[in-house]
Amino acid sequence: MRRNTQHSEASSSRKPSAEASPVGVVSKVPAKRKALTDKALDRLFTRKCMDAWSLAAFGGVMITKDVYSGRRVVDIMLRQEPDPGLPFSGWVFLSSRESPHTSSEERGLELHDCRAILRIAPEVAPYLHMPPGTHLIRRGKHKFENAGKK
Repeated sequence: MRRNTQHSEASSSRKPSAEASPVGVVSKVPAKRKALTDKALDRLFTRKCMDAWSLAAFGGVMITKDVYSGRRVVDIMLRQEPDPGLPFSGWVFLSSRESPHTSSEERGLELHDCRAILRIAPEVAPYLHMPPGTHLIRRGKHKFENAGKK
């Protein structure tokens, strides 16, 4: 009996399809991401942008440990009201693969310089100017939309 290897070869060479997360986010970004170097960031963004996103000018951003390490993809970003007494821009970056029922401590939310999120998810840059109250969900490799919009 001859085995049909054509089907198994074709299915093993397929690209992984986009998966929907528990909150309906479609992520076409690789699950594990390698951080960009400072040199790569300088090639992507102008000096004026990088200066505007500095800790002193922009404030820090909150990133979960899994997103920061590259184990999870940023597919939820929201901007809270910044606290003028802290160097915090109000931006929080999460993965929909992280349980929504866990606390900030369990998620490992930590304050980082804005360059940290740009190293692992440079596609968030066009949205950083948005005001507090913004809640965006990834809808493609480089596209985020308002959470209420489908």
